[in-house]
Amino acid sequence: MMSAGDEPMNIKKVQCLHSAVLGYSPLIFDLDKHCDYISLLDKCKVVWNECAANPNLPQQLVC
Repeated sequence: MMSAGDEPMNIKKVQCLHSAVLGYSPLIFDLDKHCDYISLLDKCKVVWNECAANPNLPQQLVC
């Protein structure tokens, strides 16, 4: 967050990206080539729970 500088817009962008990465981290970092269907659905459940807790999460990924 320190690299965002002092600009409020840049700070907001970094905060949005940070929230999105944390929310979608099971699908970004925890998938491997041996991931089966059940494992994928388990990881999706974590993301769905994050989306329920933060309804703005999909929009935060875009900003």
